[in-house]
Amino acid sequence: MSTPETPTHTPELDERSYYDRDLLREQMTTLRKEAAQRTKLEKAIETKFHEESAQLNVNTEEKIQAIKDRCTTQIVSLNADFEKDKRRLEGQVQAQQATLDKQKKEREEQILREWEEVEKEKTDDLEFEALSAGESLKQQKEDAERKTSRLIESLAQTIEQLDNDLKKFQDKLVQWNVATASSLLPTAQENTPDGEFTGDSVHVEPTGPSLPEGKELIEYLKTLIEELKNDAKAMRALPSVRWAFSDGVTASIIITPCILAGLLAAAVAVPLTMSESDLPITIIAVITGLVTLLGGLSGGFFWQSGKKKMARTELETRVKEFSEKRQLLTLCHTGCLDVIAEKLERDKHKLDKRHERDMEKKHGGHAAGSASAGSKKEVAVATLQEKYEAGCNVIKDKRARGLAVLDETYPPKIKAIEAKGREKIDAIKADCEEKQKQFAGAKDKRWQEMTDRWRSTREQTDRIFSAANVIDSQSFPAWEVLSDGSAQLPETTPPGIRFGHLDLSMKSIDGGLSQHASLNSFGPSEWQQPAFIPCPDQAALLIKSTPEEKEAASSLLQAVMLRIASGLPPGQSRFTIIDPLGLGKQFAGFMHLADHDELLVSSRIWTEPGQIDKQLEL
Repeated sequence: MSTPETPTHTPELDERSYYDRDLLREQMTTLRKEAAQRTKLEKAIETKFHEESAQLNVNTEEKIQAIKDRCTTQIVSLNADFEKDKRRLEGQVQAQQATLDKQKKEREEQILREWEEVEKEKTDDLEFEALSAGESLKQQKEDAERKTSRLIESLAQTIEQLDNDLKKFQDKLVQWNVATASSLLPTAQENTPDGEFTGDSVHVEPTGPSLPEGKELIEYLKTLIEELKNDAKAMRALPSVRWAFSDGVTASIIITPCILAGLLAAAVAVPLTMSESDLPITIIAVITGLVTLLGGLSGGFFWQSGKKKMARTELETRVKEFSEKRQLLTLCHTGCLDVIAEKLERDKHKLDKRHERDMEKKHGGHAAGSASAGSKKEVAVATLQEKYEAGCNVIKDKRARGLAVLDETYPPKIKAIEAKGREKIDAIKADCEEKQKQFAGAKDKRWQEMTDRWRSTREQTDRIFSAANVIDSQSFPAWEVLSDGSAQLPETTPPGIRFGHLDLSMKSIDGGLSQHASLNSFGPSEWQQPAFIPCPDQAALLIKSTPEEKEAASSLLQAVMLRIASGLPPGQSRFTIIDPLGLGKQFAGFMHLADHDELLVSSRIWTEPGQIDKQLEL
């Protein structure tokens, strides 16, 4: 895409000619047009450069890839031949090695087979002897364990039978409300359940004399069991217990009063019947019988209650003593289990020691025979290994010579192909870099042309805007300067009448600000343009406003009148004020101009239609 020609500079104008609103509008139009053109050129230049560079890179990569593919094809072919020759060589070497390995393996198997036969014979003899000794040891241990188990079971059954009897007696004690009945038997924590031997000792601190040890402890246990049985029988046979808790005694207490009551009632009724008394015989007999019955029952149960109290006291004392002896039995039983277990372990240990001594002698003889046979085997294996290694070295030398020949043939060819390919690739890359430089130079040239055109446009428009602002500031000083009387009276008619200014910015123009900061440095990004009407030609001003904007429109009109009064040379302005709606209220201040010169303003503000028409005709 070609860059448009640089725009022709605006011919030199008179300074006052820059204060032209059409000229100022034309500058904004020029800025918009040139900004759009510059933005388009920025994208076009960048796009073309990137497209050319991308296409060049693609072409270069294709050429390089083609060279690489050719080189790869040639190298792959050479490598295939190289590998094929190496495989052939390796096949020959492996075949020879396999033959040598087979021979070595067969001889090793023969040596091992001969040694294993000798070793097996010795091992079988040792295993048979060990098996026989082991079976004998096992049988001896089982005999000792069975003997121990029978003893433990016998003790447990005896204690269990005693506890069952005591449990029945304990139920009776509970029935008789004996306070110490619960302590008759030990708790589960004090006695091992079911009399089983668990291997763990239950330690109960003895409260009586010290217990015997060893076999004497077992005899003491049996004696203690008999004493407990006798004590239990003695407690059941206590006279106080029989009198207090016997069912026969209770029945006698009930039956005897009944018999006595019947006899006494009969004894009372018979005499009364015979004496023909007027008293009610039946009632007297019944009352006599009931009194006798109740008295007899009360007396009997009271006597039995006293006996029960005495029996409970005696039983509580004996149960406490019995409980202590039963706890001693638990402790003694636990000690017996420990004694039995220790004796069993000692017997087993003696058997194990004797078995170990016997087996050590047998293993010693076997080890001596195995060592002799093993020594012969090691000598034969060592001789075989020497011959095998010599054969392997011959094969390795043959393989090394063959590989050396292949290495001298194929790798140099492959390196030559790679070097030639690198040379071609380097030449293609150098050509690509040269073309990239040409593309970059063309891009820089077009970019500079675009930059020069944009700089010329910005500088030209800035000069015109600046000149217009200079004329504006000279013709229309600020209100502060006019108010303090320091401003000079104008000598020439200004080219326009100012009524405000416009705030302009490059941001408001599409493409006015470039993404490249260097293109934004040729002029201000924001500035002010004077707003004015041409003078003296085309000086008419029409202001249209809504009712809400009436005050603002009136203020604007007053500002224009003040600029006319202060900006035109003396004697070149005269105000005729027509205000039919506001009736002159907004413009009354201008009537004071007549105080300075009657020709500056008409004699009054015209508000009537006839007056307005007459003034317009003048």
